[in-house]
Amino acid sequence: MLRYLLVIILCISSIAFYGQEISLSGVVKDSVQPLSNVNIIAKPFSKDINLSFSITSEKGKYTLSLQKDQKYTITVSYLGYDSHTFELNATQDAEKDVVLYKATEQLDEVIIIEEIPMLIKKDTIIYDVKAFTDGKEHKLKNVLKKLPGVEVEKNGEVTVNGKKVTKMMVEGGTFFGGGSKLAVENIPANAVDNVEVLDNYSEVGFLKNFVDSDEMAMNITLKEDKKNFAFGDITSAVGEDKHYESHAALFYYSPKTNMNFIGDLNDTGKKSFTINDYMNFEGGRNRLMEKDGTSRSNSIQNYTNLINNQPVFKSKNKFSALHVSSNVNTDLTVSGYGIYADNHTIRRREVINDYFFENSSYREEVQSDQEDDNVLGVVKLSADYSPNFKEKVFADLQVKTINNKSLEKRFTTIDNLLTDFGNENKVKGLELRQDFEWHKKLNSKHTTSLVISNTYSNTAPKEFWNTNRPIFESIIPLIQEERFNLEQHIDFTNHTLDIVGKHYWVLTSNSHLYTTLGNKYLNQEYITKDFQLLEDNTINDFENSGFNNDLDFRLDDLYLGTHFKFKTGELTVKVGGHLHYYNWKSKQEEILSNDKFVFLPDVTAKLELKPSENLTFTYRFLSNFTDAPNYANRFRLLDYNKIIRGNSILENEIYQNGSIRYSKFAMYNGLILNGIIDYKRKNSFIRNQIQIEGIDQFLKPVLQETPETILNGVFNMRKKIKKINLKLNARGQYATFQKIINTIHSEDTRIDINLNGSVTTRFKKWPNIELGYRTKFSMYDSNTGETNFVTNEPFGNIEYTFFKNFTFTFDYRFTEFKNRNTNTSTTFDISDISLFYKKENRPFGFEISGSNIFNTQFKQNSAFSDFLVSDTKDFIIPRILMFTIHYKL
Repeated sequence: MLRYLLVIILCISSIAFYGQEISLSGVVKDSVQPLSNVNIIAKPFSKDINLSFSITSEKGKYTLSLQKDQKYTITVSYLGYDSHTFELNATQDAEKDVVLYKATEQLDEVIIIEEIPMLIKKDTIIYDVKAFTDGKEHKLKNVLKKLPGVEVEKNGEVTVNGKKVTKMMVEGGTFFGGGSKLAVENIPANAVDNVEVLDNYSEVGFLKNFVDSDEMAMNITLKEDKKNFAFGDITSAVGEDKHYESHAALFYYSPKTNMNFIGDLNDTGKKSFTINDYMNFEGGRNRLMEKDGTSRSNSIQNYTNLINNQPVFKSKNKFSALHVSSNVNTDLTVSGYGIYADNHTIRRREVINDYFFENSSYREEVQSDQEDDNVLGVVKLSADYSPNFKEKVFADLQVKTINNKSLEKRFTTIDNLLTDFGNENKVKGLELRQDFEWHKKLNSKHTTSLVISNTYSNTAPKEFWNTNRPIFESIIPLIQEERFNLEQHIDFTNHTLDIVGKHYWVLTSNSHLYTTLGNKYLNQEYITKDFQLLEDNTINDFENSGFNNDLDFRLDDLYLGTHFKFKTGELTVKVGGHLHYYNWKSKQEEILSNDKFVFLPDVTAKLELKPSENLTFTYRFLSNFTDAPNYANRFRLLDYNKIIRGNSILENEIYQNGSIRYSKFAMYNGLILNGIIDYKRKNSFIRNQIQIEGIDQFLKPVLQETPETILNGVFNMRKKIKKINLKLNARGQYATFQKIINTIHSEDTRIDINLNGSVTTRFKKWPNIELGYRTKFSMYDSNTGETNFVTNEPFGNIEYTFFKNFTFTFDYRFTEFKNRNTNTSTTFDISDISLFYKKENRPFGFEISGSNIFNTQFKQNSAFSDFLVSDTKDFIIPRILMFTIHYKL
C-alpha cells in the first residue's frame, strides 16, 4: 500500500510541476568557437521564485528551466570574458545564442566567483552555496545534496560526479582525520559559504604533477560572521522506556586558531564514529608507502570491534572528539585531536549452519547472546612546516589504546545433541605511530621526497571458554570435570619501520623519470598459551599436545624502483617497476630463514577523451606477505570446533591485477557515468587447508600454486532530468576459488550480482520523494552442490517542508530474502519517521521521531564459504519514539 501511495504522490507532484515550466536553450561561444563551463544565471524579478542555473557543455550548449509567465534577468558569465545580460519574459519555450567577448581589463577572480553559482577550473569546482539552498537546511549533508553532481549516502560517504571524496577539510585544514561522516553530520548548514572540490588532490602543491593521486578533497569555507565566533548546535532527546540521546557539535574558527568539539551520548544505536572514519584516522598523509607493490597482512584487528556495523539488540554509545589547530606563524601550523569512544552492545542471533563435505553433511542450530564493551582512545599531534614555497615538512605522532571485553553464551544443537558454550574475550592494546615527511623542490628539473614511518603495537587478547562437553578429544588432553574451563593467552607485539626516498626528474615538459629507494622492516613476536583451568585452580597445560607458540618473525624488504612517465597528445603513460629483495626469518623450535628477489612491473595509461571524459588502464604485479600467526607452527584454538596450526615455510603471495576505468560527467545535461572492470589473477596464494573429523575442523595455511581468478565489474549512472534525478548502480563479481578439504582438491565458483536503481525529485515547494529498488543475487557452486540466494528490497523516502517551519521525513524499506535451495523466503520492513519544527533565525527547534516504527524484530541474511551455508537471524533494536530539543548557537 505504501509503495502505491508513493507512486501516486510522485506522479501528482511531477505533473503539477512540469505544467508550470518552460525552457530556454542555446549556444554560448566567443568569436571563434563554443565555450564550455560557462555559467548562465536566471534571476527572477519576483522574490517568491528561485533563480535558475545552467552550465554549458563542451559544445557550448545550455538549457535553463524557467517558471512560466515570469520575468527574468539572464546573466552569462565566464572567467576572462565580459558578462552578457538580457531580460526575458518566460511565456513559452525559446532559444537564445550568446556571443561573449574577451575582457579588456583583468577581472578580479574573487568577484567573479561571488557572482556565479558554480565555477569549474581544471581539477577544481567551487559552489556558491546560497545559489542552491533556501536556508531550511540543518546540516552540511542537507546542503551537499542540493549541489549539482554531489551525493551523500546514508553512511556519510560523499561523492562528486561519481567519485568518492577521500578528504574533508574546513577552511583549508583537515577536519579531524578527513573522514566525511563526522563533517556532514555535524557542521551546521548556516555556517557554510562555499564548497570547493579538489580532484587529484595533493597536500604538497609542487608534487601534484608527479604523484598520481586519485584523491578527491572537499574544502568547506565558512561565512565571515562565523569566524572569530563560536557556533554549532546542541540536542537533547528523551523517549519511551527511558531512552535518551544527547549530542553537541561546537566550532570556533579564527585566522590563528581553530577548535572543534563533537560529543555524543545515546542508547538508541546511533554511532558517530564509523569504520570509514576509523580508516581515515589509520592512514597517513602520503601514499608513497603504498606504491611499491608489496603489502603486509594483519590478521589481528582488535581496534575495529568498536565500530563494526553488525545489527545489535541493545546499544549504549559514548563518543567525544576534540580537534585544535593553531597557526603559530606563516610557516608553521600545529594541530592535534583526541577521540574517546565507548560502546556497549548486546547482540542476539539465531543461526542455521549447513556443512557440506564430499561424503557427509550435517546441520548445526545455534542460539547466542553476546555482550560487548569496547573502549577506544586516540590522540594525535601534527606539525606542518613550510619554510618556503619549495619545501614542505610534516611530522605526526599518534597514540591509540583499546580495552575490549566480550561475553557470549551460545547453545548449539547437532543431531539432537545440545552443547552450551560460554566465551569471554578480553583485549588490551597500545599502538604508537610516528610519521615524518620531507619534500623539497630543488629546482625546476629536480624534486625529492623522504618519508619515514615507525609503528609499535602490542595487543594481549585473553580467551575463556566454558562448556558442558569435551571438545577436540582426539588432540586436547582434557581432564574430566562437570564443566570444562579452557583459557588462551596471546601476546602479540608488532614493530614496523618503513623508509622510502623518491626523486622526480623532469626530462622535458612531457616526460618525467622517477626513482625510488626504500626499505620496509617488520618484527613480530607472537606468543600463545592454551590450557585447561581445573576446579582446584591448577592448570592442565596443552603444550605436550602441540599447543603454545613462541615465535619471533622478521621480514626485511629492500626495494629499488624506476618509472618513466610521458605524455603524447591526450595520452599519459607511466611504465616501470620495483625490484624487491625479501629476507625473512622465523625463530621457533628451529630457525628458518629465506630470501629471494622479486620484480614487480606496472603500467598505467590515461586517455583524456574530453575535459570531462577519460579512460584509464592499469596493470601491475603485486606481492603480499602474511603475518606471524600464520607462521606459528603449533596449534591454537580458534573456536569450540576449530583449531589452526601455522606453517613456518610460507612464502609471499604473487598476483596480477588489471583494470579499465571509464569516467564521464556532463553538467550540461546532468549525466554522470562511471564504470570499471577489474581483473585479478592469483598465481600463488595462501589458503587454509582443512581437515574434517566429525564436527571438528583442523586448519593449516598453505601456499597454493593453482591459479585463482576474480573478475569484478562496477557501473554507476546518474542522470538529471529537470527536477528528477535518476540513479542506477550495478556491481558484479565472478570468482574461482581453490580449496583442499580432507586432502581433496576442488575448484569452486562464486557469482554475485547487485543492482540498485532509484528516482529522486528535487523540488523546493513540493514534497521530495525517492523511490528505488535493490536486488542481490548470489550463487556458490562447489563439488558438494550449488547454493542460490536472492534478496529484493524496494525502498522509498519522503522529505517535505511545509508552513515554512515544519519538515517531515519518512524512510521505508521492505526486504524479501529467498533461499532458492530450500524454496523458502523471509520478509521484514524497517521504517523511520520524523517531524521537525524550527522558526527561521530562532535558536530552538523541536522534533518528534520514531525509529523502527513497525517494530520489526530481526533482520535475516545468508552467507556461504568453502563448505558452509549459514542462514542468520539478527535481532535488532525495537521501536523507539523520541522527543528532541535542538538549540543552535
